[in-house]
Amino acid sequence: MKNLVKEHRKFQQDHFSLYEPSSKHIDYWLLSLAGEIGEACNVWKKIERFRRFGKLVKKDANISKKDLVDEVADIMISLLGLAECLDIDLQEITLKKMDRNRE
Repeated sequence: MKNLVKEHRKFQQDHFSLYEPSSKHIDYWLLSLAGEIGEACNVWKKIERFRRFGKLVKKDANISKKDLVDEVADIMISLLGLAECLDIDLQEITLKKMDRNRE
C-alpha cells in the first residue's frame, strides 16, 4: 500500500503543478470520491440492464466490465487523495476497523 501512496503522490505532483495535500482540499477529494462512486454505479446499472433484459441502449452498446474496473481505479485514486489530505494510513485504519468489526 505504501508504494501505491507514493505513486499517487508522484502522479499528482507531476500532473498538477499546484498539488498540495492539505486539509483545505478535503472537500475536493470527498466530492471526487462521491463522483467516481456515482460513475461506477452508473456503469453497473448499464451492465445489469444488459444482463437482465439482454439489450443495451444504443449509446451503451460498448459498456463492459473494463469500464467498471476503470471506475474502481478512479475511486481508489480519490480515496488515496483524501487519505493523504487527512494524513491517515489507509492500510492501518482499515486493519484496525476490521479488527473492531470482528468483536
